[in-house]
Amino acid sequence: NQIDDAITGLTINITETMTEATKLSVTRDTTAIEEAAQTLVDVYNDVDIIFTDLATFGGVTDDSGALSGDSTLRFIRNQIREMVTSSSSTASGDINYLSDIGIQITRSGTLALDTEVLADALSNSFSDVVTALSADTNDDSEIGEASRGIAGDASTALTDFLASDGTINEITTQAQNASNDYTLALAELEARMEGVYERYINQFSAMESLVDQMNSTRDFLKTTLDNLPFTNKDN
Repeated sequence: NQIDDAITGLTINITETMTEATKLSVTRDTTAIEEAAQTLVDVYNDVDIIFTDLATFGGVTDDSGALSGDSTLRFIRNQIREMVTSSSSTASGDINYLSDIGIQITRSGTLALDTEVLADALSNSFSDVVTALSADTNDDSEIGEASRGIAGDASTALTDFLASDGTINEITTQAQNASNDYTLALAELEARMEGVYERYINQFSAMESLVDQMNSTRDFLKTTLDNLPFTNKDN
C-alpha cells in the first residue's frame, strides 16, 4: 500500500481500494522559495541603507557619516554586493547568477525581484536552481574549500565576517582600543591643563599682589611729597 519509487522524492500511501482508474497530479509548492527570495531582497536593501547612512554625512540617524571614508566599510559593502552578483560556485544548466532566478541589481544599486523570472526558473529549471543555490545539500560545512553554491558561499562569508577573529570584530576591537587610548590621553591632558590653570592663577595672584603693593607705595610717596615743607607746588 506504499509506493515510493514511482516519483523521486514522493511517497504515495494507498488507503482504500479503488474500482476505477484514478489520475494523480502532483504540483510543487514554491511559496516558501518565493517568500525567501523576497526576504533576501528586502534584507539586502535594508543593509544597503545602513551602509549608505554610515558613509554619508547629513543622513537620518545620529550615526550618519560615522564611517565616511572607512576602508573596512567599503570592503564589507563590496563583499556583500559580490555575494549577490557573482556567479555560483556550483552553477547548473542556465542558472549561474541570482539574476537568472529574478533577483537583480537595479541602476540605483538596490535589489529587486522579478517574480515572473523566478516562477519560470522554478517551473522549468528547479533542480538547476537548487544546485546553483545550495550545491544540492542541506548541510553545508563552513570548513574547507568546497564549493557551496550561492547561498552556502554567502553564509560562510558572513560567518567569517562575524567570527570572534573576523573582520568586524577585529575592527571593532581596534576602534575600542583607540577610544580607550583617546580617553586616557584626554584625562592626562585635562590633568596637565588643570596644573597649568593653577600655575597661572598663582602667578596672576602674585602679580596682582605686587601691583597692589606698587600702588600703595606710589600713594604713600605722593602723600609724603605733598606734605614736605618748602615745596614749589604754587610756583
